[in-house]
Amino acid sequence: MRNYKIGIIILGIFVGLVIVTGFSIIGSPAAQTGIRYDETRYSDFQQIKNRIEQYYQNNNSLPGNLSDLGQNNVNITDPETKQPYDYTILEGVRYQLCATFSTNSEEFNNLSGAKYFDFPVNHKLGYSCVTFGLPDYIK
Repeated sequence: MRNYKIGIIILGIFVGLVIVTGFSIIGSPAAQTGIRYDETRYSDFQQIKNRIEQYYQNNNSLPGNLSDLGQNNVNITDPETKQPYDYTILEGVRYQLCATFSTNSEEFNNLSGAKYFDFPVNHKLGYSCVTFGLPDYIK
């Protein structure tokens, strides 16, 4: 009977270690939700970037605000906060898109050893901006 109790204790410790290891590798469910929100933000930023480039080709200027892009096939609203993304025109043909991110891209890279999504930008946890410029072939 004593061996049975020791076996149950060892099995319980093993299961606990597996769960802790799993969370340390893939993150908690809340962290995974944050990553999914940031994936959506990155997808939205990529679509907005493409639409801004199209707008520039057609109008020879950057849009004054994101609503100038129209609502067709582009989401300008944050999936978590439901607020519009911030858009600021910088000097020349550079601009920023800003959002409140759920994760820190550097921490994610260190944790997983993988490239953060498929978007070559870094951001901090919380409100952060990404700067873009028009490619030379569009100017």
